Amino acid sequence: MNIYNSNVIEGNTLVFQETALVLDGITIAKKLLRDRLKVVGYRDAFLYVQNLVRNNIPFSESDAYYRDGCTITLIERLGKDIDEHISLFNLTVQ
Repeated sequence: MNIYNSNVIEGNTLVFQETALVLDGITIAKKLLRDRLKVVGYRDAFLYVQNLVRNNIPFSESDAYYRDGCTITLIERLGKDIDEHISLFNLTVQ
């Protein structure tokens, strides 16, 4: 639920059920790759922080940078908006 809410705030177009499917490793047809990568990034950041808490590891500045890095998609790192071109490579499955 937290991942879904965080993504909706940022304009992600996946509905709750689609977000759950992405978290289960399923790619949603005709949805933006950026949206899928954001969901996965938030999951990774959550699991990283959860691991720190479970192991009583103090949260450092470098941990904050790592967590933030998880939520930045590959597309954003490259500085390119390739969403409209994804269909050319048939990267979506139903």
